[in-house]
Amino acid sequence: NTEYSTNNWIRAVELFRAKNNYEKKLEEISETKVLDSQLAQFLAAMKQQNGNEYSISSIKAAVSAIYCYFQSYQIAIYMITKYISNSGKFIQGKLNI
Repeated sequence: NTEYSTNNWIRAVELFRAKNNYEKKLEEISETKVLDSQLAQFLAAMKQQNGNEYSISSIKAAVSAIYCYFQSYQIAIYMITKYISNSGKFIQGKLNI
């Protein structure tokens, strides 16, 4: 279910952000560089509860869920496009592309 996946991954992002003392809610971040940095850090650090790396399909699901979340808050598409292109380095590294 798309809604479940989106909620699950956003919960994981928010948990990561809380552990790193980020204050604003994800949807309240208006600076692209800040958003990019926080999401890139999340993608670089994300691991399963057992410490293993996520599978390629799970990483793709996380990125898709984050994208869906931002669409639901009508955050400007240019921010999403910029996020994907800048944080893509971490995604590519995780996917070994």
